[in-house]
Amino acid sequence: FIADGGFGPDLILCSTARRARETLALVLPSMAHSCTIRMDRALYEADDEEDLAARLRTLADTGVPEGEHAPRGQRVLVIGHNPAMQDFAVQ
Repeated sequence: FIADGGFGPDLILCSTARRARETLALVLPSMAHSCTIRMDRALYEADDEEDLAARLRTLADTGVPEGEHAPRGQRVLVIGHNPAMQDFAVQ
């Protein structure tokens, strides 16, 4: 669906959890173009959906000059497995 629709991400944020890495391995072959991949334990350690949202903002802005944010319109794919991720997705 992602590759066929031209919805490939510019950035993939992936938890370091084994299940998340396995999911990433399944998704990567369907990507039509290359993108930046960031593996981060912070996605695994989030306590709740608010904590996860804050961690996602920080991760997406990594490498962006201080005081600035990642460009709007950047397509980000988040891969993780934990209750905070599910609660965040439902919000």
